[in-house]
Amino acid sequence: LPPGSTLDDTRALTNEIAARAQAIPELHNVFVEGGTSDITRANVTVTLGAKDSRERSVFEITDQLRQLLADIPDARINFLASNGQRDITIAVLGQSQEAANAAATQLAEEMRGLDTIRNVSNAASLARPELRITPKPEIAAELGITASDLATTIRIATIGDSDANLAKFSVDGRQIPVTVRMADETLRNLELMAGQRVATAGGQQVPISVVATVELSTGPSTISRYDRETQVVLAADLAPGAVLGPALAAINGLPTAMNMPQGTAIQASGDAEVMAEVFASFGLAMGAGLMLVYVVLVLLFGSFVTPFTILLSLPLAIGGAIFALYLTGNAIGLSVVIGFLMLMGIVTKNAIMLTEFALDGMKEGMNQFEAMMDAGHKRARPIVMTTIAMTAGMIPSALALGAGGEFRSPMAVAVIGGLLVSTMLSLVFVPSLFTVINGLRTRSRRFLVRSLGANTPQAAE
Repeated sequence: LPPGSTLDDTRALTNEIAARAQAIPELHNVFVEGGTSDITRANVTVTLGAKDSRERSVFEITDQLRQLLADIPDARINFLASNGQRDITIAVLGQSQEAANAAATQLAEEMRGLDTIRNVSNAASLARPELRITPKPEIAAELGITASDLATTIRIATIGDSDANLAKFSVDGRQIPVTVRMADETLRNLELMAGQRVATAGGQQVPISVVATVELSTGPSTISRYDRETQVVLAADLAPGAVLGPALAAINGLPTAMNMPQGTAIQASGDAEVMAEVFASFGLAMGAGLMLVYVVLVLLFGSFVTPFTILLSLPLAIGGAIFALYLTGNAIGLSVVIGFLMLMGIVTKNAIMLTEFALDGMKEGMNQFEAMMDAGHKRARPIVMTTIAMTAGMIPSALALGAGGEFRSPMAVAVIGGLLVSTMLSLVFVPSLFTVINGLRTRSRRFLVRSLGANTPQAAE
C-alpha cells in the first residue's frame, strides 16, 4: 500500500482481494498474513488443491486472478514465484543512500521500457512518513542529556518501556504486563510530541524541543546493507513467454547498467544469483566429470589418444538436448542441467561399446575399416534397445504428469532429445572419428619411428 497507510487500510485491501478471489472455481481457501513486519505490506496465499483435481494449470488461474485484481487502486500487487520472490530481483549497491536511490531510480525507468519484463518496482520509492528528532549536541551537553537519555524518553513515549521494566497485573496466577505510552492522537501532533519532557543531569525536566529538533519527514522503513554498502532492491515480473536469462541480458545491456554512476554497482540477487551459481557449479561438475572419464578411459584402453574418440561424441547429446528444448519451448534450468550430466554417462557408454569392439576386432587381425563396420553391425542393436528403453522411461516425466511435473518435464525432454540425436549420429560419427584418430596415431607413430631411426648413428663395423 502507499506510504502512510494504516493497518485498517491493509485489512480492507486484503479483504477485497479475498472476496474477488472467490470468483475462481478452483479456489479452496485464502490465507492472509499482514502487518507483521510492515503494516503497509501483506501476503495473500491462495490454495488451489491438487493438480489432478482441476482442469486449468496454475499459470492460467494466475492470469485470471491478475485480471480480477488489475483495477484495485492505490495498491502495488505482485505475484510471487514458488520461492516467495519476484521473477527478477536486482540489488543496486551504493556508498551512500542518496547515490543508491538515484542509480536505482534511473535504472528502474529504463527497465520499464523493456518488453521482456513488467511491473517494475523500486524499493527506493517507498519512503514512509516519519517523525525525525535530531539532537542539538551543544545544548544537550550543557544540560547533561546524552543521546541515550533522549532515545529512552522517545522509546517509552512511543512504544512503551522494555518488558523487564513494565508493571505487572496479577490475575488467576498470571502476570500481565501493563504498557503505558502516548496516545495515537498525540503521536500525530507535532507540538505535543515536541513538548514531551526529558530529565536533565540536575534532575530537572525540559521539553524535547529544547535539546532536539522535531520535524515531520520521510525516509525508508528499513535500511538494507550488503557488503558494507547501502542496498536498494529492484524487482520485476517476466512477461508472458520471456525467459530469465535473456531478460537479465537485456537489463545488463541498458545504458545505466553498462555505465553505473560512480560509487554504485549492480549485484545479482534472487533467482539471478541462484542461476549464476547453478551454471558455475555445473561447469565445474562437467569439467571434473570429463577429466575423470578421460582418466578412466586411459587406464582401460591403455592409450592417451583413443579416449578422445569417445569424449568428442558428447557434443552430439548436448546439441540434441538443446534442439529438443527449442522445439518444446522449454528453457535451460536446474533440472535440464541435471539431465546434461545424465547424458554424459549414457552417450559415453554407447561410444565405449563401439570403440572397444572395434579394437578387439583389430587385435584379431581385421583391418581398421572391417573392425569398425563389424562393431557397428553387432553393437547397433543393444545401443538402439538402450535408447528405446530410456526414452520410454522418460516419456511420463516429459508429459509433466503428477504434482511437480513442470519441474521434471524439461529434464526429461532434454534427455530424450539427447538420446535420440546421439544414437542416430553416434553410429556414423564415432566410427568416422575413430578412423581419423586411429589413422593419425598410426601415421604419427611411423613418423616418429622413422625420425628416430634416421637420427640414430650407425654402429661401427
